[in-house]
Amino acid sequence: MNSPPATPGRLARAGQPLLARVWFDGLVDILTPHTGPVAARAVAIYLDGALLHALTAEAALDAAALTAPIAVLTGLAPKSCR
Repeated sequence: MNSPPATPGRLARAGQPLLARVWFDGLVDILTPHTGPVAARAVAIYLDGALLHALTAEAALDAAALTAPIAVLTGLAPKSCR
């Protein structure tokens, strides 16, 4: 039997906010030494949205769609991309 799509509301009712918060905070903690706290938080926010998009669209994002914005958010992109 197919389950209904995982919407933000369904995830919240399923107890996922705690898991999402732990994942988000852990990602920021891992990234901060490499990018600084502001960029780490920006990347984590971007990836939260990318993951939600992939979940609701039931399609993975390609590598370029993920890496180019992360490079810009962290300041690692060439100036021509900013």
